[in-house]
Amino acid sequence: MLSYPNTLIGNGIGAVFPNWITPLNQQWNASVQQTFFRQLLVEAAYLGSRGEHIWSNIAANAANPQYLSLGSQLNALVPNPFFGKITSGSLSSATVRQTSLLLPYPQYTSINNIRGSVGDSVYHAFTLRTDKRFAHGLLLQTSYTFSKLIDNVQERFGGRSSFNNPYDLRLSRSLSDQDRSQIVVANFVYELPVGTGKRWAGKGFTGKALGNWQVSGILTAENGQPVVITGPIIPNCRVSVPTRCA
Repeated sequence: MLSYPNTLIGNGIGAVFPNWITPLNQQWNASVQQTFFRQLLVEAAYLGSRGEHIWSNIAANAANPQYLSLGSQLNALVPNPFFGKITSGSLSSATVRQTSLLLPYPQYTSINNIRGSVGDSVYHAFTLRTDKRFAHGLLLQTSYTFSKLIDNVQERFGGRSSFNNPYDLRLSRSLSDQDRSQIVVANFVYELPVGTGKRWAGKGFTGKALGNWQVSGILTAENGQPVVITGPIIPNCRVSVPTRCA
């Protein structure tokens, strides 16, 4: 148990920030339909949506990229102003890396903004749908979707990517982790021509026993998720971006 009050300085912390905003989603669509041969409906549609203030866990204690110009000086050991005040962890030593003192909150090793309302997304899709009404023992429905989903944050519960720069999310605007550019779905119900009043075995016990059976199925085919590249991998090296490899 931690004694109260406790600021947890010298550690990494996570919290929901006060400027928390409920996400907003806008949707719009337009469609046209036409019936052919009395039994076949064809629909073409456009769908769009815009997501704002999307929740995402984001680092709130990252060094600003403007310091990259310092080069190797970022790794230089410098006197620790918190020495003697912070008694445990990496910030308790007499010297620390220059980078750690350039953080917005240098008394913490990291700060995670939980459910930060920082994300933005846009979705556009074209869909083509056919619907054959039940006739002659067959019902058939198909749909095709061609779409693109773009965002600047990863999905909070299943995201696979990360941020290029938490200070400028425009640099992370790209194809979403969850994008599925093409999807085809088809389903059918076919009533077997067997049984009373049907083509085969229309009379007697056999017709009653074998009649009123249906076969149905659903087919789904879609593109895979985009490939997420986290960093170059060089053979015979144990780190992702090595400076020297044997």
